[in-house]
Amino acid sequence: MTNSSSATTPSTGRLAGLTVIDLTQVVSGAVTTMFLADFGANVIKIEPPQGDAYRISGYPIAGEADTTNLNILRFSRNKRSVVLDLKNEAGRAVLAELICRADVLVENFRPGVLGRFGFAPEALRKLNPALIYTSVSGFGHDDIFESPYRDRPAYAIIVEAMAGLTHLAGDGDGPPVWMGFAMADIFAGVLAFSGTLLELLNQDRPGGRVDISMYDGAIFMNELAVICRTVLGEVMGRGHYTLQSPWGPYPTSDGHVAIALINEKQWQALCALIGRTDLAADERLASGQGRSVHHHELVEPAIGEWTSARTTADCMALLLESDIPAGPVNTAEDVVNCPQVAARKMLIDVEDDVVGSFKVVGNPIVLGESASIGGRVPRLGEHTSAVLEELLSLDGAALQSLRERGAFGSESGRVEELTTR
Repeated sequence: MTNSSSATTPSTGRLAGLTVIDLTQVVSGAVTTMFLADFGANVIKIEPPQGDAYRISGYPIAGEADTTNLNILRFSRNKRSVVLDLKNEAGRAVLAELICRADVLVENFRPGVLGRFGFAPEALRKLNPALIYTSVSGFGHDDIFESPYRDRPAYAIIVEAMAGLTHLAGDGDGPPVWMGFAMADIFAGVLAFSGTLLELLNQDRPGGRVDISMYDGAIFMNELAVICRTVLGEVMGRGHYTLQSPWGPYPTSDGHVAIALINEKQWQALCALIGRTDLAADERLASGQGRSVHHHELVEPAIGEWTSARTTADCMALLLESDIPAGPVNTAEDVVNCPQVAARKMLIDVEDDVVGSFKVVGNPIVLGESASIGGRVPRLGEHTSAVLEELLSLDGAALQSLRERGAFGSESGRVEELTTR
């Protein structure tokens, strides 16, 4: 691992000493590099002159002296921002030098974009045979497997729809619905983090290649519907679990509570709790699959009648007392005030020059030693000089020469083709 440190980068952690070139924007790849930074890697976030798309797109926030965007606060902690104009020959030359000194490169451009700048997989191998090259895209690159959809534009909502996930979301015969968050993006980022770690563990040969497709990941999340089709010949319907019932949210007098049963002991306990021993004795409801068949007819009305007559808190107290798996359907307000969230350190403090101190979701991977707690969001280009001095041993005159040659670009124009995926 390349040994480089900075006061702005975690100096401890399992990945301390690892140098990562971060050519990611928006969500998927940014999640990958955030996880690497959380565990101590020196993550160098290369941004175009106008910054990551998420410095611009989303919810603008104005401070006293500057502005930022809610989106850039989400996945940027503990990274170091370096501005390079990859449309400029001098900017590309600097990136090549950084790649030569890195251990990992992560990018989530659309396939082919990095190659057009002179950094196709074979070029990366020539520059640095020991480099681990990780890419995240909508449908994958084609240097390992073929990818007929390679050049299609994609966002999480698109691949979730194509993978059949959107088909399952919603109620009964109603329309499919978006699940409300970039699930495929975030999962792809976690897969890329896992794949990168696997390559880092490979001591038999230098370098490595990780090619993550958001579509592949979304299909994996839909494995139950796929196996129902391949084994049973059935297509799962919308908003209903074909293997178990009850399994889902039920209305209370002030919200909703989710109930999920997986065995007959739990079913018997629930029937006793809601005063429906007749359902417990009904042979048609003696299995999860049987209850699923009669869910809308018998199971759902009985449970809904009981829950809707009580508050969420009362339902939860009675359900947990009977050892029935259940949970309140929380809002974000509930989550940020949850004692479990606080105890597991899933809300951490991060600093930003515009916003000040704020809380973000922490790292869910809990090891014997904690991941980096807290940190800060870098300003655009904040670490350009420091990183080039540390890794490339450039002095002030060399940096000024690069600036005059346009390596760091200008503030005019938007680099649209660098938009993620």
